[in-house]
Amino acid sequence: MSKAKNATLMDTTKMLGDEAMKIGRNTYLFGLGAVVTAEEEMRGVIDRMVQKGEGAQKDDALMIGKATGKVKEFGHQVEEKVESTVSATLNRAGIPNRGEIRTLIMRVEELTEKVDALAAR
Repeated sequence: MSKAKNATLMDTTKMLGDEAMKIGRNTYLFGLGAVVTAEEEMRGVIDRMVQKGEGAQKDDALMIGKATGKVKEFGHQVEEKVESTVSATLNRAGIPNRGEIRTLIMRVEELTEKVDALAAR
């Protein structure tokens, strides 16, 4: 093989090697860029999902608050209905309620004081 052919072969081999290195480097950079892009996109997706979750959590808290308020209101209504029904039933049976008993107690105490005052004379 002549020196000229040998030099041409060496130059061609070097060019092919340089081209292969360039292609390999570009492939590596492409892969690295794809990984970075995927990571950035994933972070964006995660951030959007977190924001939507926080919004849904606030909506859930609002709905729970409304439901709790309605349940409490219904409970008060039931309590009032039960109290009025019991009071009406006791009244029909001739059984005095607390207010009537307190009034009677106060009247008895007043009369006791008057009797004691009369007895002391």
